[in-house]
Amino acid sequence: MRAFCAAGFAVTGLDISRVALAYARRGESWEAFRTHFLGDVEERPGGTCAFVEGDLFDSAVCPGPYDIVMCRNTIQYFQHDGRLEAALASLVRRLTPTGILLIGTYGAVPAFDVIDDWLSLNGFQLVRGGAAGPEAMFPKPPYRRVAWTLCSTG
Repeated sequence: MRAFCAAGFAVTGLDISRVALAYARRGESWEAFRTHFLGDVEERPGGTCAFVEGDLFDSAVCPGPYDIVMCRNTIQYFQHDGRLEAALASLVRRLTPTGILLIGTYGAVPAFDVIDDWLSLNGFQLVRGGAAGPEAMFPKPPYRRVAWTLCSTG
């Protein structure tokens, strides 16, 4: 989140956990990761970071529309309680018509095929994994929504 702010973007973080938001606000580890995320790129003015406590399923909270929606290490929790499709729909409602959805998970996610199928049925161009180049992720001009899904070890 802080890397995007440092690059000049307006960024909103949504979490249901006050503890997670407090940690994000402190940003204690930002300086340690700055070079990792930005490399030699200079920071740009104008970036903002907002932190909102709220439920992902409440579409009145952070309604957007946003050009990019990132869901990091969250979506996999909804596969066990039958709310996976509802969680995906909640994320998608916040996107612009040519928005980009980034879904990052960790470990083995049994629902990965379900996620891909749902995204395909809902008009997304799918990109999977970390090897995709920008031409695959960001068609020029964007003609429809893109979903980039990747799974890491943690």
